[in-house]
Amino acid sequence: MIVVEGKRYYTFFEASQETGYTESSIRTYVSKNQVEGYKLPDGWVLTETGMKQLCIRKSREHKKEIQEEDEIIADTKKIEPESEKEEKTDHFVNVNKTIKSEHGPTGKSVHFTTPGMIILYEKLQVLALAKQKPVKEVCAEILEKALAEKEDTLAKIRQLEQQKQALMEQL
Repeated sequence: MIVVEGKRYYTFFEASQETGYTESSIRTYVSKNQVEGYKLPDGWVLTETGMKQLCIRKSREHKKEIQEEDEIIADTKKIEPESEKEEKTDHFVNVNKTIKSEHGPTGKSVHFTTPGMIILYEKLQVLALAKQKPVKEVCAEILEKALAEKEDTLAKIRQLEQQKQALMEQL
């Protein structure tokens, strides 16, 4: 790891050792702007964000491999009776053990597209897993709580403004 002006940078070799990608693959991701890199006088390096992007990419590939293995295992199992084929939960439809995400009829989507937002989404996934709830429910709970706190704060500010105005009128 290289530290320049308090910022950490990782050589492609270090990144390959930590993630299992080849240096050539990392170079390709950087050249295609899929992972954030930076050119130093000695050569190209990954920024901290780039390293996180690479780790997230690796994590997603690993999850996809596990999902594919689960689907293969599910296909080899005995097919369930018709009444059990479609098992609904709040956020998934389970058809023959293959999980497919479904949007609600009036739902709205939020897309996590920037590197910072992708990292935030990964944290939300961990929290959702710990709470054993869908990510969208965890997001809604967090937003609902934050908005309630903001409304309380605004109500207090309004009250203080009224008190201030009353004091100003007395003077």
